[in-house]
Amino acid sequence: AVPAPTVTLTHPSGPLYQGTSHSLNCTASLPPSVDTDINITTHWTAAVSSDRSTILSPSLFVSTLTISPLATSDAGQYFCAATAHSYSQYITNSGSGRSPEETLSVTALPPPNVSMSFSGAPVNGHSYSLQCSASVAAGLVVLPDMKLVFPNSTEKLVAGSSSLEHRFSPLRSSDGGRYTCVATVNIPRAGINGLSASVTKTLNVVCK
Repeated sequence: AVPAPTVTLTHPSGPLYQGTSHSLNCTASLPPSVDTDINITTHWTAAVSSDRSTILSPSLFVSTLTISPLATSDAGQYFCAATAHSYSQYITNSGSGRSPEETLSVTALPPPNVSMSFSGAPVNGHSYSLQCSASVAAGLVVLPDMKLVFPNSTEKLVAGSSSLEHRFSPLRSSDGGRYTCVATVNIPRAGINGLSASVTKTLNVVCK
């Protein structure tokens, strides 16, 4: 008879956020003494991706389930099951095993952390620059869209980036005023639409 494979389920620790990518690894092993002509198949609780097993050795098999992007609906209990098959001319034997369950908890994605900085001396006629930057949760499947709003309400947009820069060449007294940096995350498949944060600073131009 074919022995039941030993099945384990592992995945990276840490918080799981909407919009990120996460992988679970199912490992099924058989005793080294088992004949090498045995085939093994793995099955997951959720039909998120097709079953694909990688043979690391005749007695060790790994299947990876990647969920990308994560949605809150992906939270729940996960396990994987493996069945080993041995085929002879007349008889098919099999043995099955199942991993313990793992709980995935998916947390709502926090808004981006937005910052604004200036470079140079804010003097009329000098070169000067403004930088916007945004940090998001590690593993997010897309970068945010960046927007800079000028004092006259015009806008500068950069899609899919964690930074935006504007250069004043040269800086004019009319450039003074309030500037706002906005970062927005949109991942509809993960239920994230228009998640944004902003920061506003005032530029005071010195006339010499």
